[in-house]
Amino acid sequence: MQRTKTAACCNVDSVATLLALVDDAVIMVALDGSIAGWSQGAEDLLGYPAAEVLGQDCAGIYAEDERGAHRERCRGVALGAGPASFDVTLRTRRGALQAGRAEVALMHGADGAPANLFVHIRDGGEPGARPDIALSQVRDCRALLDGGPIGIWHLDARRRFVYANRSGLAIAGLDHTGVNGRHVLDVLGEALHRQLLPALDRALDGIESVVESAAAPRGGEIRHYFLHLLPRRGPNGRVDGCFVAVLDVTQARLAQENQLRREQQLRATLIRETNHRVKNSLQGLIGLLRLQDAPGRSAAQVIEHSVAHLMAVTVAFGLASRHGEAQILLCDLVTDIVGNVEQISQRRIGVQLSAAAIREPVLLSPHYGANISLVINELVYNAVKHSMNAAGARGVRVTVDRGGDSAVLRVINEAGRLPAGFSLESGAGLGTGLTLVKALVPESGKLSIEEGPEGVCAELMLNPPVLSMPVP
Repeated sequence: MQRTKTAACCNVDSVATLLALVDDAVIMVALDGSIAGWSQGAEDLLGYPAAEVLGQDCAGIYAEDERGAHRERCRGVALGAGPASFDVTLRTRRGALQAGRAEVALMHGADGAPANLFVHIRDGGEPGARPDIALSQVRDCRALLDGGPIGIWHLDARRRFVYANRSGLAIAGLDHTGVNGRHVLDVLGEALHRQLLPALDRALDGIESVVESAAAPRGGEIRHYFLHLLPRRGPNGRVDGCFVAVLDVTQARLAQENQLRREQQLRATLIRETNHRVKNSLQGLIGLLRLQDAPGRSAAQVIEHSVAHLMAVTVAFGLASRHGEAQILLCDLVTDIVGNVEQISQRRIGVQLSAAAIREPVLLSPHYGANISLVINELVYNAVKHSMNAAGARGVRVTVDRGGDSAVLRVINEAGRLPAGFSLESGAGLGTGLTLVKALVPESGKLSIEEGPEGVCAELMLNPPVLSMPVP
């Protein structure tokens, strides 16, 4: 049956009266753009009462920058371009902006001529919010949930699955047949369910919780998981389930365990190395003590000399523990050894550290720390011993300098004299202490003892690998 056009369509007053009873936001607009009808829904949405807007320009209910575009759209509809639907920004009676969507259609009179426009407005939420954009965001979120590496589970209050994303299904060892309606025990198995149960109980009590677990889903290999459980609350505020974010941390855990094994192996190696160094140092001390058994030496002298050696080795190990990573700074070693000899001998010893040695510290290799400390101790102790009867202000001075990748230690006995026929190379005239010193100097080091204008100077030059210091 062909639809007829009734006179009621042209009776603006009657239509406007009926329109006022409509709950939807509907506006009747005359062809000149003035508002001829205003529904109750339009008043509820925008706040304007009908008496205030009837006869006013319809474009006035839109944001100022959209009014021109609205007039053009309505003109196009009135000229027969067909209905129009577009997003709009409306201005409420209080001046606030309200997003919406307007649908404009042309109504004809009984004679078929254009009579007025009907504008149907739907609330669009926040200004600028578009239904198509919101729909796209929902699709993007779903794609992210399904494609991401984190498993997402939704469990109801009866501990049954409501939803699981793709990663969540994979973690549970299932294909994409779904888990909806199945109990967590049935899906995860007894072992993983038992580990998860306390945290699940807390989540269903409204308490956010985390748990780490290890299990073999569906009889596979052991996997490690980190699970974060978040209570889900219904419209009434009561907990009606929980969300579970599950991250498979197996690779990270394996890497952590491998790192732990490497650290344990390194610790065992360091302990063996430490024991080896202590053994070598003690053997050197034993040799020193045996050399003290010489004719003409009193027990007090033997004990005093032995204590000096022990304190020198103690200094080396103490510096290694003080700086960490077994680091021994030459300047610190010399200063501490000189301090010990001063304490034993009750003699003042001058120490001079060059600016280069202070600016670029000289670092001894830990492999040579104990031996070098014994060498330095013996050189200083020997110089003090042979200057005991010196007259005047003459005494013992110690200097440390560096140049390039070498370091030089000098011990000067200002009152010293070398015995006739003394030769470090041949060993002639060496006492027990210097004999040991010569034996302890490493191949990369060089020791010389000469008499000059300043007195007797013992010079010890150290090079890599005894030193492990940066080149300036």
